[in-house]
Formats: sequence, structure tokens, C-alpha cells
Amino acid sequence: MRILEYRAPDTLEEALEFLAQHGPEARISAGGTALTILLKEGLIHAARLVSLERLGLDYVTWQNGALHVGAMTSLQILADHPVVSERVPILAEVLKQVASRRIRNVATLGGNVCWAEAASDPPAVLVLLDAEVTIRSARGERRVRMRDLFLDYFTTTLESDEIMTEIKVSPPSPGSGVSYIKFTPQSKADKPVLGVAALARPAENGACAEARVVVGAAGPAPLALPDADSEARGQAIDGGVLERLAERYAGAAQPVSDSRGSESYKRDMIRVLVPRALRQAWARGGELHD
Repeated sequence: MRILEYRAPDTLEEALEFLAQHGPEARISAGGTALTILLKEGLIHAARLVSLERLGLDYVTWQNGALHVGAMTSLQILADHPVVSERVPILAEVLKQVASRRIRNVATLGGNVCWAEAASDPPAVLVLLDAEVTIRSARGERRVRMRDLFLDYFTTTLESDEIMTEIKVSPPSPGSGVSYIKFTPQSKADKPVLGVAALARPAENGACAEARVVVGAAGPAPLALPDADSEARGQAIDGGVLERLAERYAGAAQPVSDSRGSESYKRDMIRVLVPRALRQAWARGGELHD
């Protein structure tokens, strides 16, 4: 299918009206780092393209105790932004591991999230931090928790007439340590074979007050198991607790065999990386208590 029309609206309202009319046959272009390649290779088709570059959705603010990021803000701007580094440093740490600086200069956080690629770094940490997205259409506005956004490979809950406008990220609770371990056999710029985000908060008595894990690139969507995480609360973070938690995640994951590893190999790596990420988060939380 040939592209019949290209639009770069000046206002969000104009963009939403266009999508209301042509949504099913239109594609939204953010940074275009994935879209242009897939269009060129004929892997996806679009009769109409709608660019969001003029809508003013590239901003970073701190309001009411949370980071508010316009969906068109580039990954590199976020990785370098002093407010991000000060308030939610784990987000800056993770974004610096995405692809190369050249790509990060163009790729946007909203585009990354909406593309819903399993082998991507940001979704795991955004789910871990319980981020929330704002979605607009001509029909109105809705807010969705990041963990409820992803449905399947390259599939989200967004409708064809909707635009994600903002990502809200709250910092972890005081005293929490957060870590992200990206496993790739080659360069850190490569897409993750697995990515494990973890949060741990020590209590004053040395036990675990809170623990959370999200495993990325191990199935169609970031994997979180709140019921499993809750079993660590009130416990010492020792080998037994970590082993049981890692086994739960390895069993629930849906990795696929590919050129970078078999399904069983990836499950084994989850058993290794979940305890490692939690220990790292625990150590970082302990430093905050010192």
C-alpha cells in the first residue's frame, strides 16, 4: 500500500480529529526510528502518516512529587536531563543503555513505549516504578498504568484514534534501592536478551520491607508477579528467598528460542539475574540508610 497522505498537524486537536477520521489506515510517527525501517521493508503498511513533531509534547517537568514527560521527548534528552538524574536516576541509567546516542537523539520515550517491543529496556523499569500514561482521543482522555498498557508483542491497549501524550513516573519510596541488569552477549547498545529491574527497601530491623521485580524481554510483555514479590516482605534477603522468587519468575516467563539463546537457557538466566538484580537493589537501598 502506497502512502497517500502525510500530515504534520500544528495542534493536538488537529491530530486527534485526523485520527478520528482515518485512524485504522493511519500510522503515527514519533521519532520514526522503527517505523521508517519497517515501512521501507514492507513489514507494515500505512495509507496515511501523522507526525507528532509539532505538537509540543517534548517536555520534562517535576510536579506534585512526580516526573512528567511529554511523549515526544527524546531518550537522550531524558538520559541527560538534570531533573531525571536527580529525581529518578534509575530511569536515566536505563535510557543510557538504549541503542546508540545517535538513535537516542531521535527516538522518543512515547514511541518506544507505544511500539511495545519485547526486547526493549525502558518498559521494565517503567512498570517497576508503576508509571502511568495519559492517552488522548477526540472522544476524551484516559490514564492507564504502564503495567496495564501492554497486551502482546507489538500490541498495546491504544486504539487507532488515540495518541499517548504523557508519561508520569513517580520516584521509588524513600529508602528504596533500584537496579536494572541488562543481559546481552555483545555490546550494551544491543537489544536485551533479558532485562531485569528490581526494587528493594530494607526495614529498620534489617528485613525486607518491600521487594519488586519486573523481567523484560522474556515474553510478550514485561513480567511482574506482585504475589510472588510479597512473599519476600518481612524476610531476610538471603539465598533461599531469592532462589524461590527467581524460580517463580523463571516458571512464569515466556521466552522464545532464537539466535541469541534457547528458551531453557533464557529461563536459566532469569534464575541468575533476578537474585543478582535484587541484591544490587538491596545494596543500593542499604547505602541510603547509612
